[in-house]
Amino acid sequence: MHLAVTSARLELAHGQPGTVLVVEDTTELLRAQRQLAWKEVAQRVAHEIKNPLTRLRFRRSASAAILTAVSLTRPPLSASAVK
Repeated sequence: MHLAVTSARLELAHGQPGTVLVVEDTTELLRAQRQLAWKEVAQRVAHEIKNPLTRLRFRRSASAAILTAVSLTRPPLSASAVK
């Protein structure tokens, strides 16, 4: 059982202080959140199984971008350096 407790201070009649406590059973809420999270994980896994090329395409485009960035930052090799 999971409980959430919230409190609030009040001013009662004649300036007397008071407190209100609210105790809620959050067991069902937490169970539903956990269930939703696992559903999302299952959907992502199913998507990857159905479409495994997505990750490969991303890696290929990321690798190409890195190679382009490296080639733009390095000066070209001179003919004497190649020999």
